[in-house]
Amino acid sequence: MISSATSTFGLFDTDRKGLAQIRARLETANRELATGLRADPHADLRGRAAQALSLRASAERERGQIVSNELLSGRMEVMADVLSGVRDTLGTFLQVATPNRSEPGPTVSAVGQAARAAYDAIVLQMNVGYGEAHLFAGTASGAAPLRAWSDASPRSGTSPEAIVAAAVGGPPGDGTTAASAVAGVRAIFDIDGGSGAFEQTLYDGTPRRDAGAQPLPRVAASIGGGATLAYGVQANDPGFVAALEGLAMLIAAPPSEIDDPDAYATWMGAAMTAIEGGLSTIRQDETRLGAQQARLEDHMDRQAVLVGIYENQTIELEGIDPYEAANRVVQLTSTLEASYAATSMISNLTYLDFLR
Repeated sequence: MISSATSTFGLFDTDRKGLAQIRARLETANRELATGLRADPHADLRGRAAQALSLRASAERERGQIVSNELLSGRMEVMADVLSGVRDTLGTFLQVATPNRSEPGPTVSAVGQAARAAYDAIVLQMNVGYGEAHLFAGTASGAAPLRAWSDASPRSGTSPEAIVAAAVGGPPGDGTTAASAVAGVRAIFDIDGGSGAFEQTLYDGTPRRDAGAQPLPRVAASIGGGATLAYGVQANDPGFVAALEGLAMLIAAPPSEIDDPDAYATWMGAAMTAIEGGLSTIRQDETRLGAQQARLEDHMDRQAVLVGIYENQTIELEGIDPYEAANRVVQLTSTLEASYAATSMISNLTYLDFLR
């Protein structure tokens, strides 16, 4: 009699443990059916688990690079907007100045003021920041690259206004004096073979060359897959320097103050040539930046495809057959319901039933 009672209690305990196991298997099956993935891929895949981990890591790495490239794309978009703004600023100035190129025209009195307005606007545009970095300062992006017209540089102790005024010496009175003044200004803005005054007084970013006259590195970014994108545009690049040179000439000696025809033609011609040449070079900078943006976008598209490939390969390894998972859910649900019924019957037995 005691042995019979013990076996009945044992049956009850076995059914209780069986219910817990069935519930756990059903929860696993439901989870796999909902996600489409194995609940425990490491146990199921065994030797292929490392491959699945590698694929997930690769996808995550590419996603992180895409986020980084999206930030870079935003930075380059701001740079493109600035270049477009500088081009518009110079275009607006030329509308005022061009009718007065060879001789004074009806708007000659406004040329000097328009030159100052354009100079100030370009300084503001080129000094734009993105986050904590200045976009046109090169690798030394902690400081704004261009000095305002009357702002003295701590390195040279003088301002753009003062250094240009010293080179010009006032409105030229004849062609010879004008040519000499042009040469003096050109020496300031000659960024490769001049006095170095531009980068000492007007510019605070990364120099074009080091002390040994070797080109310094430009701003570049790793965009993934071992590829690097050099996209740096600096405020001491030739186009901007030439445009600022011409504007500085017309600020220091406005054409409306030059009476001698030869001096006027020499001075105004040199200034306009510098501005027009600078504008042409800035357009080339825009085109090059646009090509770099297109390269980045293409690279990001390929990275997105690569992420999809990694994810599909991961699913192929870790995925489950939805029909098989649904059948397991149905079977386990039926088994669980039957077990509940059996357990309920056992739990309703009386003490006399246990003694039988």
